[in-house]
Amino acid sequence: MNRGPLKVGIIGQGRSGRDIHGNLLQQIPDFYRIAAVADALPDRRQLAEKEYSCRAYGSWEEMVANEELDLVVNASPSDQHYSISLDLLNRGVHVLCEKPL
Repeated sequence: MNRGPLKVGIIGQGRSGRDIHGNLLQQIPDFYRIAAVADALPDRRQLAEKEYSCRAYGSWEEMVANEELDLVVNASPSDQHYSISLDLLNRGVHVLCEKPL
């Protein structure tokens, strides 16, 4: 059964979120579609909307509340990985967490 690409949300549009995860996901559109990003910096949100043709939010909480995502890539600052990933998992969200946890 082919259900189409997974809808992905990316937390953070810094080096890991944009240059690693976002760049890779864009190269395999048959499997993944970047549906939304969350980043506190307005210029990063605007760039993501342009590059990914997605919605952008100022917080991951807002992104998760407003999107039906199949997967969230947590590329937030390192000191936030654990708390955000745990909260997402407790909400029943599938998470790929950038290191370190």
